[in-house]
Amino acid sequence: MNLSNVTTWKESDIESFRFLGIGIGIAAVVIGTSGNLLTILSVLRNPYLRKSSFNMFIVNLSIIDLLTASVMLPLNVTGYSLMRWPFSEQACILQAFFYFSCGYTSVVCLISITLNRFLGIVFPDRYTLFFTDNMVRVWIFLCWLIAPAFLLPFLVVSLLNSYRGDTLITGWRSDQFLCTFVSMPPTWRQYMQVVRFLFQFFPIILMSASYAVMIYFVHKSNRRMDANSPPDYILYQQRMRKKLSSATVIHYGDCRTDCDCSVIMKDTVSINSVPSDKPRLVRSQSVLSRISQAVFKSEISREVDDNISLGSKLPDHVQRRHDNENHLVYVSIIICLLFTLLFLPSVIINLIPGSHTFDPRIHMMASNITWLNCCMNPFVYVFGHKGMRKEYKKLIKLAFDKVKKSLPAK
Repeated sequence: MNLSNVTTWKESDIESFRFLGIGIGIAAVVIGTSGNLLTILSVLRNPYLRKSSFNMFIVNLSIIDLLTASVMLPLNVTGYSLMRWPFSEQACILQAFFYFSCGYTSVVCLISITLNRFLGIVFPDRYTLFFTDNMVRVWIFLCWLIAPAFLLPFLVVSLLNSYRGDTLITGWRSDQFLCTFVSMPPTWRQYMQVVRFLFQFFPIILMSASYAVMIYFVHKSNRRMDANSPPDYILYQQRMRKKLSSATVIHYGDCRTDCDCSVIMKDTVSINSVPSDKPRLVRSQSVLSRISQAVFKSEISREVDDNISLGSKLPDHVQRRHDNENHLVYVSIIICLLFTLLFLPSVIINLIPGSHTFDPRIHMMASNITWLNCCMNPFVYVFGHKGMRKEYKKLIKLAFDKVKKSLPAK
């Protein structure tokens, strides 16, 4: 398959190659529609899952993937099957706009998930400022607004050119059996490169750097949590006891496995302190470390005597919070990694100069791979998100029970 010589491919080769896209498209439609619908219903049914801002971003991403799988991809598969666009030219322009809007909106949503975890792990003191209930709604609104705003000029110009009979920017591309970009004047090509940089190349760099920092902080906080055995744990408690003139006591409620534990309630109480000439203990900025420190403070405030039993262990609810934070970070890493791997072929091809002269099958393959993005996340939740997995089982069991009741008795 030649990448650079457009004269080497034959129409019959493309017609045969499209069957791979049809198979991928049908699988993505079935799995993506059912899987994302299950995810949305699972969170809406479970009040504890709804309390987590992380899960609300997951729902937002699932809604985008559901629209892609149930509306956008069936139209793409139809074009592949018929080898023509069965509707009007304006409908094809709209299809291209909404298809790219869904794809880029998914990218913006993944950036929101990344920032949610980044602030919760690295800057927990600022987490409550940016991720209150109202702020989460603002974040979600911006997720849906940003990508269409950048793509709107292509839609407007293409519709105007269609009305005037001029050359279209987006429309039906017969060599790829897809509604996409068909002609790009130099000025618009530069703007398109900017859009692709903002929604394809830059997010990969941002998410990679953010998760690298988060992994470092999680690893450091794990070492701090492991210091609950003598002599480190005892020494840490003694230092905290001597230095604190006031301690922050955190009232911990029942910490569910998949609830967002970054937001915690604080009250200040006064305790007697023992003067010390030692320098102030430097504390990690990780929310995981702060949780462990807060527990030590609350233990000190309730027990001011100097008798500390050797081999003390952290309370179970604190260990659960610590494990939950680790868990959410790694789940978000897997989601972003899968999306990046499936999106990367299209990014690389489109950033190569002269890519419009490549064999159409190269563009078709890259596009077909990106279709899988709408159906991958439910698999991540099944294997990595305990709360989602439980709700999936409940919903599937409920559906089977209703089907059994609807069947006539023998």
